[in-house]
Amino acid sequence: MRRPQLIAAATATGAAGVGSLAMFHPLAPAAAVLGGTLVLWIFASPFRALLGFILILLLRPADMVPALAALQPARVFALVALGLWIVEKMVRQDMSWPKNKLDRYFVWLVVALLASSFRGTDPGTSFALFQDVFVKIIILYILILNLVDSPRRAASSLLVIGAATAYLGVYALQAKVTGQAQIEGSRAGFVGLLGDPNDLALCLLMGMPFLASATMETRGKTRWIFGIMLLAVVSGIVSTQSRGGFLGLGAAAFILLREKVKSRGVQFGILAVGMAVLVAASGMSSRSSGGSDGDGIDESAQGRLDAWKAGLRMAKSRPLFGVGYDRFADNYPNYVVDAVIWGKLEAHNSFVKAFAETGIFGFIPFMALVVLSFQSAKRVRARSKELDDPLERAAAGALLPTMVAYFIAAFFLSQCWSWFTYILLALVAATERTLPPKTEPQGVTP
Repeated sequence: MRRPQLIAAATATGAAGVGSLAMFHPLAPAAAVLGGTLVLWIFASPFRALLGFILILLLRPADMVPALAALQPARVFALVALGLWIVEKMVRQDMSWPKNKLDRYFVWLVVALLASSFRGTDPGTSFALFQDVFVKIIILYILILNLVDSPRRAASSLLVIGAATAYLGVYALQAKVTGQAQIEGSRAGFVGLLGDPNDLALCLLMGMPFLASATMETRGKTRWIFGIMLLAVVSGIVSTQSRGGFLGLGAAAFILLREKVKSRGVQFGILAVGMAVLVAASGMSSRSSGGSDGDGIDESAQGRLDAWKAGLRMAKSRPLFGVGYDRFADNYPNYVVDAVIWGKLEAHNSFVKAFAETGIFGFIPFMALVVLSFQSAKRVRARSKELDDPLERAAAGALLPTMVAYFIAAFFLSQCWSWFTYILLALVAATERTLPPKTEPQGVTP
């Protein structure tokens, strides 16, 4: 069969297949065509495939529609983005690697995680989880560092994160308003990885500073759109009733306000009134754990203190390599004393978890990544005004408050090996690299 005949036959077969979808729903053929076109458009660019990968990690489609789990959409997008990036570099004959202060510590951390997996309390399980989860984080980190190569792409990345968190905020608010927020009696969660309200609040904090910064930097209808998205994210955080989420929200708001409001007293006044209103609106006192209707330390806070003590005991007993990658919960019963909660329990502190599971060998590079990223985000924010495009300015200016908000919330959560942590660290490093070179002031030559 000749090529024109093959094309005609394939076209006819495809049209017949799409047309047959009409028996399920009249709009199904149109949806299939639009969906297929969108997928092809995304897969035509490694950067767009990367954005699709990040979007899937945030929106969890396989958790919402279990039938998609067999397709492994996150893995598909990750491999497509990686493959396209490799092909693109081969075609251009460009084997260069962007210089980055984080790289040596990231490699060190990967080696530490492998070492802790094999030297931990359950090597088989740790290594299997490393292959299943952290290998994809490595791919994600490499792709962000290499593909986010301009201020526009940095802004596009944060725009995707902002849009995804706005959707999650609407979901959480809808659950709260309709009475479906039943976690601990009154808290909103999402699905799967974000089913815990605290984890959902942490995720929402990734988009809040950019949306706030974009609202302040843009004008007209665009400002209204970003303002509505920001309202959705803040409403979502309120709906989770997460104390860590509220602390992160307040810290990010303080950094964003500093340049707009010069008086320190006015800054604290605005924050105090705003946070008081949000806490009252959240109905946090109705939480079955951690509500404000009791005296002393509540069960939720005491459980965290017990977990931190157990984590420090793990690090003390296995100081070099820890108990093993992602093995905190299994080891918790062996290291807890006089706890209010027994059985398996997570660390509820990203730094304690990193120390307990990887020992000093893994804790040093993890802390180096965090500290260097904070320094980088501070430099990027200081130079954000050099950018002409309002969204690029918003993205560069939002990274420091995002880091502050995220790690304040992560202090109370077990997020040291989370996707979201390494998305943020890689974005900070990539964004600093994309900034234009500094122009030295013209001096008078002696």
